[in-house]
Amino acid sequence: MTYLRRIADALLDALYPADCACFMCGKEAPLDKGGMCAHCSTDIKPGGAWKVDGLDEVCAAFKYEGAARECIRRFKYENAKHIAARLAQHISIPAYWGIDVVVPVPLHTKRLRERGYNQSALLAERIAAANGLLFAPKLLERIRNTTSQVGLGGQERAKNIAGAFRANEGCDGKCVLLVDDVLTTGATMRECANALRLRGAKKVYGAVAARD
Repeated sequence: MTYLRRIADALLDALYPADCACFMCGKEAPLDKGGMCAHCSTDIKPGGAWKVDGLDEVCAAFKYEGAARECIRRFKYENAKHIAARLAQHISIPAYWGIDVVVPVPLHTKRLRERGYNQSALLAERIAAANGLLFAPKLLERIRNTTSQVGLGGQERAKNIAGAFRANEGCDGKCVLLVDDVLTTGATMRECANALRLRGAKKVYGAVAARD
């Protein structure tokens, strides 16, 4: 199945080259250097960097609204894997963070089989490559399958995700960059950060494509 999926992905890339259409809305149009059409480049709002409880600091490419929301929906649910490279291009990792290793928020194996890929891992890999950092997709694992966080309030999200992650050896004394697609209440990232710190991570920063 994996082999057939790779063939299908290659055919889609050949038929619909990623750089011929705006990565935000998917429409063919003249693009700026960031891969966006004129409409989307004026519609989006930058995410910036800010403090989040449980993490040292977090940065986001965009606000999770308008064209950015539609972009991430396609990236997450419509096999638009090429979007990872463009999203990573818009995420600026501050040099003073001193990142040692890049880790994606993991999917449970059941969810991974259903979706076929982990969009956060694709994004994390691109961020690591762009910044010359170590990519460690197995440093953190999801040990408990959880229901979707969509539609849940802050306390419900925290309860739903509690105890869902476990960190493995390799983060002792390290500054870790944790990567996810969207940050809403921060419950998932806090739980991941807790697991990483239990394994000795010195600091845990976050990077997301968009912030709610």
